Amino acid sequence: ERAKACIPIFTRANHTMSEEELTCKKFRRKDPGFVSVIAKSIYGALYNLDPTTKKWMKMNIEGPVYIVKRSNAPYLRLILLNQKGNNDYEDNLDSGMKFQTDKEFIFYLKPDGDTVGVWLSDFGPNPSILNCFQNLKQLAKKFEEEFSQLLESDEEEEQSTTTSKETQKQEIRREAPSSGDLSQDLMAMLNVGNGTTPIFEDKEEEKSTSSDPRMKSANSLESEELKRKMGL
Repeated sequence: ERAKACIPIFTRANHTMSEEELTCKKFRRKDPGFVSVIAKSIYGALYNLDPTTKKWMKMNIEGPVYIVKRSNAPYLRLILLNQKGNNDYEDNLDSGMKFQTDKEFIFYLKPDGDTVGVWLSDFGPNPSILNCFQNLKQLAKKFEEEFSQLLESDEEEEQSTTTSKETQKQEIRREAPSSGDLSQDLMAMLNVGNGTTPIFEDKEEEKSTSSDPRMKSANSLESEELKRKMGL
């Protein structure tokens, strides 16, 4: 039963990606900071104001229009996927950007001084793009706060992991035997059963030996015999 539960619901064989999923995949491939689509118009066209003639010039860029959320600044971006060519249109939406509306158009002033117009086929029944423009400042602030919280959370998690590793290292050092104890254990092991006098003698045995008169006498005789052999 557990093995069956691990089988993915969607596989390459039985799952065809929707248009929305394919679009998001395209955005993510082109922009690693892409998070999600927050507004969409099914079809739009791009216009540019000619500074000399003061007339609106229709550009050869038409297709679905999106406003997307990003994980870092700039947090909002307008994207028009061009169905008349390979040159998609993108603009970062600044929180202080000036804009106005007229019928089915949204006009906005870019930081470089150019004025852009976006015509939306579903401007009336679908106000999602307009709502984003009307709330640029609030949305940008909200997304910035969300991103800052994610960064703080990641930093806290990384710090916690580092602290945990350091604590484990300290615990390992505290549990390991000291060098003096290790040497003592090693020497005691080497002197077992090899006929040598242990370096670390048993104090109780030494005490009982020194208090036995017979052992004292035997030790004295051994000492005298040693002195006689050495000519002392």
